[in-house]
Amino acid sequence: MAIPPADTAFEQLLSYVRDERGFDFTAYKRPSLVRRITQRMHLVGTDGDYRAYQARLEAEPHEFNELFDTILINVTGFFRDRPAWDSLAADVIPRIIEEKEESAPIRVWSAGCASGEEAYSLAILLCEAVGESRFRELVKVYGTDADDRALSQARQGRYPEKALHDALDDVREQRFFEADNGNGGLAFRKDLRRSVIFGRHDLVQDPPISRIDLLVCRNTLMYFNADTQRRVLNSFHFALNEGGFLFLGKAEALVTRTTLFSLEDTKHHIFSKRAGRRERPSLPRVTPAPMAFRAGSPVLLDSAFENSPVAQMVIGRDGMLDLANRHARLMFGLGIGDVGRPLKDLELSYRPIELRSRVEQVLVERRPVTIGDVEFQLPGGSVDYLEIQFLPIGVDTAGVSLTFTQLGRHKLLRDELERAQRELETAYEELQSTVEELETTNEELQSTNEELETTNEELHSTNEELETMNEELQSINEELETINTELRDRSCDLDHANAFLHSILTSLGSGVAVLNASMAVRVWNRQAEDLWGLRADEVQDQHFLNLDIGLPVDELRPAIRACLSGKSPGEQRTLAAVNRRGRTIECRVIVSPLVDGNGSAGGVIVRMDQLDGHG
Repeated sequence: MAIPPADTAFEQLLSYVRDERGFDFTAYKRPSLVRRITQRMHLVGTDGDYRAYQARLEAEPHEFNELFDTILINVTGFFRDRPAWDSLAADVIPRIIEEKEESAPIRVWSAGCASGEEAYSLAILLCEAVGESRFRELVKVYGTDADDRALSQARQGRYPEKALHDALDDVREQRFFEADNGNGGLAFRKDLRRSVIFGRHDLVQDPPISRIDLLVCRNTLMYFNADTQRRVLNSFHFALNEGGFLFLGKAEALVTRTTLFSLEDTKHHIFSKRAGRRERPSLPRVTPAPMAFRAGSPVLLDSAFENSPVAQMVIGRDGMLDLANRHARLMFGLGIGDVGRPLKDLELSYRPIELRSRVEQVLVERRPVTIGDVEFQLPGGSVDYLEIQFLPIGVDTAGVSLTFTQLGRHKLLRDELERAQRELETAYEELQSTVEELETTNEELQSTNEELETTNEELHSTNEELETMNEELQSINEELETINTELRDRSCDLDHANAFLHSILTSLGSGVAVLNASMAVRVWNRQAEDLWGLRADEVQDQHFLNLDIGLPVDELRPAIRACLSGKSPGEQRTLAAVNRRGRTIECRVIVSPLVDGNGSAGGVIVRMDQLDGHG
């Protein structure tokens, strides 16, 4: 299933969802968001057409709930990633308790708690640390999420026994959970559940809960883009008390590049709030109403580009000359018709210098290139010097911008200045050379450092994307396990039904053949094998009237057809036949219709009994 690219229609769909239902997904990373929405579109039959899916949302409001369930991946569990929770229980929670007075409240926030397992995990650790009495009086665990359905399940606190057996030891299970009468499974204790409060909260738009001692947000930030992550972290900083702790997921390391938090546990991504001024959370961004001059912005931009005093042009990734302003066209003798032609077909591609190789270099390396002192003969015959800058355009380098700066008189002045400097600074050449070497080394180190930072950012982004895909696959795997369990149960029921049917056919004591509507044999029991000497696999799917047995089957044709047409409730005949031993016998044959659930004859049952005791 191909994933359609995110385009204008996709962004319009996100805006429609935000305006209609208050879910703002515009801050989510596009690759994951496109995958999830495309999955839902595939299920409803609108593959690749975002406008058609938006029309479906307008016509069927209940489809919003299905879309939200698909986008909001609720993959969680009790003490998920157990070593990290053990570190939290051993190192962080005791420090929080030690710094609190005996009667001071303890406030904990589980952001993005999904169906509540994470919030109840926090409640278990805190109850074990402070005791049940103090927990009920002083501890508040806040669980928030943007998914109302998941929150409804979290408020009930009911979970399957298998999920608890896999995550909790017997002591914790018996202490904190009780039988959920009438619903199956187990439920978190009601007296302790009063200290766990759930509510809907959008990390991007809503203000944070304040005065928090421990904030847990695991594998939620990785769905947001980098700017949104920083804004959410700023809100978390505001929410935490001085010295409060932040517990993130294993794929979330953006906090290490901020100045708001100190690293406490590198392996398990546990951080503490830096001491100092409390940061205010960023308020929801409000898009200002368009002003009069904004509508003309594209025109102003086009005019500014066209009339720029510097020659500029844009080469697309496909090698086409996409744009060239007036100065560039006059300088290089280009016509309006040359815009849109391949660069290789223009004289410009190799004069004043070879441009195509530099353009390819910028496209591949995604970094600017500058070439100076390029001699260029002007249309009037005079000679000028150019500085040509090649700049990549866009994050994915959709093209290259070329800027031709005429040096002219500046170069002459620069040459004279250089000559004067060489005459004046002859005595300092060695020192100057050393300084230049040091500057070059410093620039190289700075460039290397910037490249390493960029690589680190890319690796972190890749890690977050992989973790996102892992959670999606885990969600799909859970759905497949549920389907597999249902299929296994149905298969067992089918095996029991087949065994029961075989037992019935064996117990009848008569030879039985079951025919379908085409008179092909579908069932041939053991007594029929003993009577006529043909095994079931030899007659399976064979036409009954074509069987070479000692029974004159042609005489049964009218009775069988009458049953199939529904004209006869059945018929009994006694026929002379020859059994598998070659002895003549009298055989009583009973032909009756096989009626389906709709009352129609879908086949025929032929029962064959040997009347005499011979043979």
